[in-house]
Amino acid sequence: MSVILSVAEYIVRFHETEGTRFPYWLFGWNYLNPRPNSYEIFIINDQQFCFSLQALGFQVVAASPAKADKWLDQNLGTFDGYMTVSQALSSLDRCEPKLGPFPFKPILCRRWWTSEHHRSCGRITDEALNFARNYGA
Repeated sequence: MSVILSVAEYIVRFHETEGTRFPYWLFGWNYLNPRPNSYEIFIINDQQFCFSLQALGFQVVAASPAKADKWLDQNLGTFDGYMTVSQALSSLDRCEPKLGPFPFKPILCRRWWTSEHHRSCGRITDEALNFARNYGA
């Protein structure tokens, strides 16, 4: 873990010096793009990362671009921000919850590299598809 933190710190401090944001996947979480019988890792934008953090229960403004940008600049642009978000994500024992009406929405996953985990996290069930098809009907 010390090697992972050292590499992450190097990348974060580079971005901090450049005045740019580092990618959200530096936290070790990635998006799974669900498919009916498979999965794939999916790179997505920073604003969606804010919405995912909201879905995980964090107090992050995502719908207001100006406020979200300010939050992102602090938390994806500084080492202090990296440590804050990293520690918060490390405290979780779950991935982003799935939304019933949107079974194909990519979800932020903490164990994206484990194929066994994809069965519960990244796979779309027939039940979810039926729910989405009949939503609001």
